[in-house]
Amino acid sequence: MAYDALIEPADSTGRTGTSAFGGSGRFVYDEVAETWTIAYNEATLKWVDSDGSTVFEEITLTNVEPYAEFTLPVVYREGKLLNYWNGNLSSSTPGKPSTVTSSGAVTLRANWVTVPFAGSGSPEDPFRIATTNDLLTLKQLIDGGNTAIRQIYANYGLVTDLDLSGFENWMPMGSSGRTWGATFDGCGHKISNMTCVGTGYLGLFAYVSGGMVCNLTMENVA
Repeated sequence: MAYDALIEPADSTGRTGTSAFGGSGRFVYDEVAETWTIAYNEATLKWVDSDGSTVFEEITLTNVEPYAEFTLPVVYREGKLLNYWNGNLSSSTPGKPSTVTSSGAVTLRANWVTVPFAGSGSPEDPFRIATTNDLLTLKQLIDGGNTAIRQIYANYGLVTDLDLSGFENWMPMGSSGRTWGATFDGCGHKISNMTCVGTGYLGLFAYVSGGMVCNLTMENVA
């Protein structure tokens, strides 16, 4: 709705005020239409690091009544994995839809978990699994209930062939209740001499749901 008749803009500088139809907000000038519109319930969102030192993304939501839905950003950093966003949100999971639950300036802070692998966990720089001990550590994190470690935006890459003959019985990573939702890329390598004895879900991973295991050869598996 245009409000160019309410004020006479000399330039395209944003103004705050109250419209003749009621309701407060910020007047926004459209340079193409040469008209002013009013943005109700405007919310400026800024995603920052946990200490506020880095701004990852900033957007402005306008004309939101009720508040608009948006997708929470996913960001990466070395040796860390984004767990959730702290702030006035209806949902805090990175990569998922959410709505802001307050108007005005809203700052959302990243909550990280430490990951004991080299890399940032992005598709371009996955967490690197370089030894059988790294694989065992990943298993312990999953089995221990670390949900961030298996989120859909987390990426892991095998950097060498692994021999699991040192494990008498490899119990699979996760369970039907702790499913693998991240990406495990074998990068053309192989895992060999894995023995799985038991019932139920058996294999390298117990249950994959929403995630992916790719580019991996399993050799001499019993």
